Amino acid sequence: MRVAFINMPFANIQRPSLGLSQLEAVVSQSVVEKIDVYYFNHEFCKLIGTDMFDFISNQFTSGLGDWLFRHIAFPEQPDNKTQYLNRFYPQNDPQTLAFKKGLLQFREQIDAKLDELINDNGLDNYDIVGFSSMFSQNGASFALAKKLKQRRSSICVVIGGANCESPMGEEIAKNVPQIDFVFSGPSLVSFPEFLKHYAERNLQSCNAIQGVLSKNNVDFLTKQNRIGKERPLDDYLPLDYTDFIRQFDEAFPKIKDSKLILFETSRGCWWGERAHCTFCGLNSQSMAYKTMAPEVAIGQFDDIFKYSGKCKNFSSVDNIIPQKYTHNVFPHINPPDNVNIFYEVKASLKEWEMELLSKSRVKLLQPGIEALDSSTLKLMKKGTSSFTNISFLKNCVLYDILPIWNLLIGFPGEQEHVFIKYANDLPLLSHLPPPGGCYPVRFDRYSPYFMNSKEYDLWLKPFDFYEYLYPFDKNTLNNMAYYFYDSNYASPYINMMSRWISKLNAIVARWNDSWKKANLDKSVTNELHQYQPELYFVDQNTIYDSRNGEIKSYEISAETRELLNYLDKPRSHDCLIDKFSKELSLESELEFLRSNGLVFKDENRLINLVLPRKGSDLAVLMASAKESQVA
Repeated sequence: MRVAFINMPFANIQRPSLGLSQLEAVVSQSVVEKIDVYYFNHEFCKLIGTDMFDFISNQFTSGLGDWLFRHIAFPEQPDNKTQYLNRFYPQNDPQTLAFKKGLLQFREQIDAKLDELINDNGLDNYDIVGFSSMFSQNGASFALAKKLKQRRSSICVVIGGANCESPMGEEIAKNVPQIDFVFSGPSLVSFPEFLKHYAERNLQSCNAIQGVLSKNNVDFLTKQNRIGKERPLDDYLPLDYTDFIRQFDEAFPKIKDSKLILFETSRGCWWGERAHCTFCGLNSQSMAYKTMAPEVAIGQFDDIFKYSGKCKNFSSVDNIIPQKYTHNVFPHINPPDNVNIFYEVKASLKEWEMELLSKSRVKLLQPGIEALDSSTLKLMKKGTSSFTNISFLKNCVLYDILPIWNLLIGFPGEQEHVFIKYANDLPLLSHLPPPGGCYPVRFDRYSPYFMNSKEYDLWLKPFDFYEYLYPFDKNTLNNMAYYFYDSNYASPYINMMSRWISKLNAIVARWNDSWKKANLDKSVTNELHQYQPELYFVDQNTIYDSRNGEIKSYEISAETRELLNYLDKPRSHDCLIDKFSKELSLESELEFLRSNGLVFKDENRLINLVLPRKGSDLAVLMASAKESQVA
């Protein structure tokens, strides 16, 4: 039996598909005589160029990537290109007109490109063709599946991935005729079992497998049977990324250093088990946290580091780093000096842990900062404070770690004083790594905002691009949608956010610009310190400050230095009075610190913003993260 796995656009070109790589490894132990993994996202990226490909990949609120393949996925439907473009790209300025012209030219090439891919790779000669779908991959997967079925109706077409979780997977099984089976949830157990039964042409047994959906069983499955069984994490599968590396390097020789190798050391979220962050739609219906045993994880790192001669970026797919790994894993790995490792973390990491991670080449962290106001963080159920987040950012500069984060606003219940405070406070933080941008919070399927929308007084509806993608009724679209919006436009939090988002975006853009200038000048002059905003102690009594573009120097007394050292942790005013009132003129000292922006205040507590020493050069890390699209 011959099996092909396909990664369609608009999957990130720099990353292999972890799911397909895992399936390739587990299937190689089964009844399959030949298995191939094809990265057709590479082929389409070559067709239109990386800039256009990346732009389309990031159009989450218009569904552009899926819509481009609609006319092939559902050829019996009227072409809605005029209606779609008028709705989502209505501007008629020269730049937008040129963009739309290029977009339609690409759209006209898709049909022939799919035929070419089928012919060149003999796809219609495979017994089973499987697609992995997440984010904007449904449309392309449905389109190629349609053409394969038109070529040879007996080909078995299957699909899995995040877009196939319940109830989305059930709707695909019921409403997309070119898809024979949908794998909902984990498939490392269900797919090998499926192959065994399919090889015997025992379709009844195929339909009885937990997590396997089809038109024949979808209306009769129990809730438990709609999600596949998990393969234990410690039942480790060494993954072969050789073909991905070869395909990427051949397709994109000029950016071959930007590719990533993916790995997994945990599933679920240990914080989410305690308090699910209100906007988080990850983990779908399985928040239970599981970690890979330390000795297995160490062995996995040894395995993937074998690729370091061809790849320098290694990215964990974990939702959160295992808590004990700073004790029992990272001290025992031997990463090559040229690699950078990415993990998602909680911002409450201790300073010694961040120092250890940096020494272990874990140089890229996504800390889930989201906000720099404690009241907003409480609304999110983040379990952190603004001080936690600022301390994390300070430690990033000290230990040569690049944090990847966004500033989110517009949470239900968020108050306007938060935005006023941001406008005043954000310029004070320009010596710390900036967020990627300032964005409205989004309401995703599976998040507490979605699951408990009435509790939050949210009138959630699917983003309206779904009705331009799929020719299905409203109930079906509601079940297939992952992105939702609050249709109650009279809500105070929406009005406040609308008034403030442009101003806050401008502040964040200036913050980013100051660091981008550092990157540009670093490449020319190799003297980043002349440009990167900084705030640090030169010596015991001197502070260097270049945050506003001009270099300032503050001479302080030993007592003021002691006060700032004490404020390395957040302290209340009463606490400061108890410790310092007899030793110095506290109020005048605090006024000096506040007026020069050397401290940050939130909820009647203060924290020191001055770094204890000159920080690290993060320009190289920032450039690398941008190139590999980690950031």
